Formats: sequence, C-alpha cells, structure tokens
Amino acid sequence: MKTLQNLNMNMVKPRKPHPLLQQQAVSTYDANRQLLKLKFMCGKYILQSDRASFSKNKVDDTCRVCYKSPETLHHMVLECSGLSAVRDPILRDIESEIEKSFPCLWQSYTQDQKVTALIDCTVVYKKHKLSKVECQRLHKIDFQCRRLFFTLHTKRFKIFELSKGAASARPLNTISKSVCSGNSAENLLITKKPDG
Repeated sequence: MKTLQNLNMNMVKPRKPHPLLQQQAVSTYDANRQLLKLKFMCGKYILQSDRASFSKNKVDDTCRVCYKSPETLHHMVLECSGLSAVRDPILRDIESEIEKSFPCLWQSYTQDQKVTALIDCTVVYKKHKLSKVECQRLHKIDFQCRRLFFTLHTKRFKIFELSKGAASARPLNTISKSVCSGNSAENLLITKKPDG
C-alpha cells in the first residue's frame, strides 16, 4: 500500500504491535503526539497535495504556509520556510540523538531517507530484534520525532486559523448597515481587526 511506504515493515510482526506503538504515553499531551504521529506513519495525514489529487486538481497543491511549492510530506517536514523556526531546533535534537548511537548516519541519508526515518525511526536499526538498551535509545529518538510532527502540525494549524481570521475579519469599529437599522443595542456588531 502506498500510504504505508514510510513504515518499516520489517518491524511489523503478526499479532505484535510495532515497536513504536509499544511505549506508553507519559501524559495526555504525549498520547496526542502519538496519535498524530500514527497518522503520519499510516499515511493518513492530509496535506495540500493530497487535497489536490483527491479533487482532481481543482484545489491548488501549493503550501498554504509558505506559498512557494507544493505541500508534500517532504516539503512540510524538511523544507517549508514558514515552519523552519519551529522545525530546525527539533531536527538538531533528533540528529543529536541519532548521532549518539549511529555516528555519521544522519548525514549519509538522502532527504527521502530522512523523512522516512523521522516518521518511523526503527529504520535506523538494521536488525529485527532490539535489545533493551536499543529500545530505550529508539524511544528517545521517537519522542523527539513525535515532538517534531506535533509542533509542525500545531504551527501549521495556527497559521491556517490566522489566515482564515484575516480573510473574514472586518476593520476595527465598523458597524454593519443591517445593524444600524435596528434600535436594539444587542444588534450592534463591532468587530476587531486582527493583529499584524
């Protein structure tokens, strides 16, 4: 299945959960991070390029954060200039965690391999059975990856909400004509202009 292309199928065993799904969430917040990351792992997170293909290109596939190129998974995770402020520090943390166990591995990866490793960090291990120490290292890497995807998603959502609000907002202290005709004070509509 195309949607599972970033999932390390070597770690999937019958009647056994994927190693990244075996760790318990430490908080409700962390559980939400795990659920969001699961969407990425299963290829179910909807990006602008997905919307465009579903609508047979009636919807523009351009990234609504930076407006520079099509919003693909690769673009969102590694390239979008509008997300770089939140993405780059976390990517450095992930690289640091990977380099502790596998020196020079991150630099040897192509961009596509990096995206795959961020979605399913079990690909950094070549063997199928992991020791307890390797599982602990893997969970540290995955924690940072969950943090990355959740932060990117949150920032992206906030940008979308701000752009929706800016498009529908009226100038500060404007009163609609339909309100002026009524005498009731409760019909008076005053809208606030968005900041920035």
